Amino acid sequence: MPTQPKPKPRRHQWPQDLGLQCVYKHNSGLKYGKIATQLNIPKASVAKIIRYYKKHGHALVSQRSGRPRMTDVRQDRRIVREVEENRSIIASRLAAQAGTEIAYAKKYETMTEVDWEEVLFTDEAMVEIHGTTGRVSVWRRTHEAIMHLRTPPRRTKRVLRDLILKALTHPTQSPDLNPIENIWAIMKWEFNKTPATSLEDLKQKLPKICNQIHDDVMKRAVRFKPKRLDAVKQAKGCHTKY
Repeated sequence: MPTQPKPKPRRHQWPQDLGLQCVYKHNSGLKYGKIATQLNIPKASVAKIIRYYKKHGHALVSQRSGRPRMTDVRQDRRIVREVEENRSIIASRLAAQAGTEIAYAKKYETMTEVDWEEVLFTDEAMVEIHGTTGRVSVWRRTHEAIMHLRTPPRRTKRVLRDLILKALTHPTQSPDLNPIENIWAIMKWEFNKTPATSLEDLKQKLPKICNQIHDDVMKRAVRFKPKRLDAVKQAKGCHTKY
């Protein structure tokens, strides 16, 4: 009686967030053995994950047939960047972030370019010199709305109440959705051409650089807000070109 062939063993697939942590630690300069010890996985598995990442550009190792991938290589790289910024984040948190961006895009999808011109976008940008942080303030008209980011809750509520402002909620860690990121990029680009030599020099240079940014540049960044929202919906909450 012929013997039946033995079934192939089921391949083990590590959780996605574990693979991302492995890639992050490798990019930070840790050796395979050290990574294996910290993550409590075999050294051979670390080597396999890194090998796959270098070949394909993402950290999803040993994909099985069946359900199609939910992200592309570009989106995977964004996930890796998120993990590099917050090494304790879990995969479910990343998925929730994408869902929040989609909900935001749908909530404000009916707003036109003209509508967005009435919104005051606020944010903070960090420019360091010897460990010191510089901050930039902005003005608003009385009929404008305000979109605030990373402001202490109590202070935010007090300012909104005192100035009778309508707040637009905004997802955290979503630079794709915030036009002001373009302005920060220009500001830092110009600042890096002639870095400040002291704190006082920094305080003088930053306002001067910001004042030299033409109004048309800022208006153009805001006019692209509807396209940003559409891009987020198309990308299902993942990375966009903005």
